[in-house]
Formats: sequence, structure tokens, C-alpha cells
Amino acid sequence: MATDPWDGATTIPLLPCTDVDEMRDFWVALGFDLNYRQLRPNPVVSLRRGAVDLQYFGLEQLAPEDSCSSCVVVVSDTEPVFAALAEGLRSRYGRLPLTCFPDSHGDAQQARKILAGALRREQGADLGYRIGALAFLAGLAVRTQDPEAARATLDELAVLTASLDEPSPAVALALAQADELRADLGRP
Repeated sequence: MATDPWDGATTIPLLPCTDVDEMRDFWVALGFDLNYRQLRPNPVVSLRRGAVDLQYFGLEQLAPEDSCSSCVVVVSDTEPVFAALAEGLRSRYGRLPLTCFPDSHGDAQQARKILAGALRREQGADLGYRIGALAFLAGLAVRTQDPEAARATLDELAVLTASLDEPSPAVALALAQADELRADLGRP
């Protein structure tokens, strides 16, 4: 019986970026190893961590907020992956970045409405998910220049977490992000 030539094939995404060296520096800070880099004739960078391969090509005219490129990485447990990536981001930026291109097609205000609605509908959601969502919602309020809403959300988060004994690593990261937001907003 013949084997299918596709068996054992590997897929490596080739994603556009405006600067391959910025992508290299970003992913190396997150624990990826640089496999390959070239600038001519076409800028390309290849990175790897574990079984995850990423390749970027330079496209100067790219507007990242308009890009629809995606790469999905499936892991068995997201919590340690999130913790490792958060640690790398903190080492690179001194904190978890609070600005980016959120869901809802780059419209932070729309993302804020969607998340707030989901939180209202799912009052009984898992505490860990609710804590993470509230921390993210507070970040969205900051991004949309609504410090009062951010403070109110952080106050709600503080009430929700006041009785926590020992939070999981993901919850601890969400709470650390909330603490950074409080500091940015000038509130203890």
C-alpha cells in the first residue's frame, strides 16, 4: 500500500510585516530562536520555538491594523504558554503592553462594547475567565481614552478578587496587568 506524500508534511506560515528585524527582536524576546535572516533580494526572517516555526517577509507598504494575516498555534495547555509569553513581554517592555490592534477589526471601542456585553450576559462565568476579561476591559477603556470607565472596571475587579486565596498563574497575570493600569491611572 502506497503512503500519501502529504503524510508528515509541515506547514510554516509566511506572514507579512513592515520590518523583519523588529519581528526578530520581538519574537526572540519571547523565547524564540532565530533560524534565518536575509535582507536581499527580499527581507525574510525565520524563528522557531519548540515545534512552532514562524516566517515573516518584509512588506514596507503594509498597514498592520488592516492586515488579515493570521497564524493559529494549538497547544495542550494555554496557561504556561501565556505565562512564558507574558514574561518575555515584561522583559522586553518592562510590562505587558497595553496597546495593540484588538479584535473587532482594529476598533477598540467596538471591542469594548462586545466584551462588556459578554460580561453582562455571562454573570456566572468561570471566575478566572471573568477576572481576565475585566482586566482586558479596563485596558480597552484606557485605549479608548475613558479613564473613568477604566477605574470603575478596576474597582469591580478589586471587589471580585478581594476574597481570592491563591490565584492561578493566569489570574495572577491578569491582576498584575490590572495593577499596572491602576498605576498608570494614578490610583493605588
